[in-house]
Order: sequence, then C-alpha cells, then structure tokens
Amino acid sequence: MKSFAKKLLIFLTPAVIAVVLFFAFEPYDYFGLKHNSQYLSKPLSTMREVIRDHPANIILGDSQMANLNTGYIEELTGTRYTMLGFGGSRVGECIDLFWFAAEHTHLEKVVFGVNFYSSGGPMDQGRIPSLVPKAENPFRFISGANYWLQSIDEAKRLTVNCLAGISGHAEWITEPEDPTTFDHIGVPDERGAVYRKDLEEYSDLLLSVIGTDGSFHIEDETMNALGEVIDYCNANGIEIIFVFPPMQESVFDLVTEPYGIDDDLIRYKQYLSERATVYDLCYKNAFTVNEDNFYDGLHLAGEQKKTFAELIFTDIDSDYVVKLVNGGENYDH
Repeated sequence: MKSFAKKLLIFLTPAVIAVVLFFAFEPYDYFGLKHNSQYLSKPLSTMREVIRDHPANIILGDSQMANLNTGYIEELTGTRYTMLGFGGSRVGECIDLFWFAAEHTHLEKVVFGVNFYSSGGPMDQGRIPSLVPKAENPFRFISGANYWLQSIDEAKRLTVNCLAGISGHAEWITEPEDPTTFDHIGVPDERGAVYRKDLEEYSDLLLSVIGTDGSFHIEDETMNALGEVIDYCNANGIEIIFVFPPMQESVFDLVTEPYGIDDDLIRYKQYLSERATVYDLCYKNAFTVNEDNFYDGLHLAGEQKKTFAELIFTDIDSDYVVKLVNGGENYDH
C-alpha cells in the first residue's frame, strides 16, 4: 500500500505543479487572489468576480463603457461598481451578462451602456453561454487549451522581462494595454492636421461593418429583450440606468445621418426612455463636436473618460447629457 501511495504521489506531483503554475500565471485572476486580471480577460474574469464578491452594482456595455475606470467611479461616488462591460460586446451578450449577474448576486443598481453600433441586426448572445460553465466550474476552466496557452504566454512575458531587468540587454515584452487608464487613448501627436481625415477613415470602418445597403435596423426582439430586463429590475427593486455614450460629430455626419440610422437611434432612445431612466450623451453638442475629446469616432481620449464618468455618476448639470427619469415624451435628440 505504501508503495502504491508513493507511486501515485510521484505520478500526481507534476500534474499538481502544472496546475499551480497555470493558476499562478493565467491572466483572469480566477480565484481573485492575485488582483491582477487583465483588461482583455473580460468578461470571464468579471463573471468570476460576480460569483466571488456578489457585487450590488454593475456596469454593462461595450468598450465605450468598459474603458471607464471603476476606481475613479468609486472615488466620485463612494460606491464600488463591477465592470461587466467588455470590448466588442453585443447588446445580446450584455443582456446575457445581466441575467448571469441577477442569478449570482443581489443587484441594487445596473448602469447599462447601449449604442447603435452594438445593437443593430439579430440579437446575438455570442460567447456568454459558453463562458458560464467555465465561470462556475474551475475544472471546466482548466480544461480549455487556449487558457493554458495564455498562461504560458504570460509566464514567458514575465520571465523575459525579469531577465531583461537583470541583464539590461534583453528586449522587454510589453504588458497588454489597459485603456481604462487616463494616459491611454489620448489623441496621438502624430495625427496633427490629418486628425479629421482619420475620423473619416474610422467612419468608413464603421460602415464596412454595419453595411451601406439600408439593412441596418435595431430589431424589436432586441428592444423587447431589454424591456424584460427593465421589468425584472422594476419587480425586484433594482435601479437601472441606460446610457447612450457620446460619439464624435463625424460619426453622425458620415454614418448615422446619411444612412438613416438616426431614425432607428431615436426610436431606440424613445423606447427605453418611456420605460426606464436614460442618460443620453449621444447627440451633437460642444463636447461631441470637439475632435480632441476623442481618440476615434466612438472612444474618448485620456482625461475625457473622467468627464464621461462624472456626467453619468454625479448630479452635475451639463449641456453634454440629457437625463430622462422614467419617461421621456417626444424624444428628439
């Protein structure tokens, strides 16, 4: 029996070491012990945060919301928010994340970012259903080969950088960028006088994705699914605020106006504002016209992310936001 136990221990030791190293270097901070989850690890890392920490307040949306700094929001409000928004998310994925959070924690407040870009066409749940079992079961997480590769890449990066620091000669591998910091996504100096041209090119990129054939449409299915979220919040005493983030004037001029998307956007705002609180920053004003406030047509530059957070999370009066509390008639922005 002792011989068998010894052989078993010898057999299992490499596997145990491998698993320990896997969790030491994986970028999701699965167990919340390292406090170093990376921006690109969302949404799985924050789904795990919901399971572990049971937050009362969450933020949903795509990169326009995900680029907000939750530490700064906590400074402003004294309240901790968990960011479930992530770059490239579709509104269907955000709705799925809401229901995931509603199942795993007692929600008190939801700040839900929406825009035309992530809401058009058929509602898509995307990657969320496949992530739920991984968030709920660590064995499903460690069975994914791609997560092992990410852990190995992170171990390699840290090892190379350690050697570079010691030798002073090796080339550093940069850490993945975090656009929630205020020194990131500032207007690059090299753009200079051609910045407007770059905004036009960004608008062309948006059109290449949503199409110019007149097929863009925010489906009734999408709005009805958001209506179900609102009904659930009302029934359970959860405060919900929908936010339409700002976009630069060029997107209005070159995308939403000429292709008739503004009509859909107004219908979208009207539907939500009749049922819930809406904070609308998505209309032409002195903030959205100013090119220096934006890195590209949709994303804010540097310190302007602070302004965005202040407009949403404080009671300041501003011409840059229209706040409609549970009911907006004849919506025209």
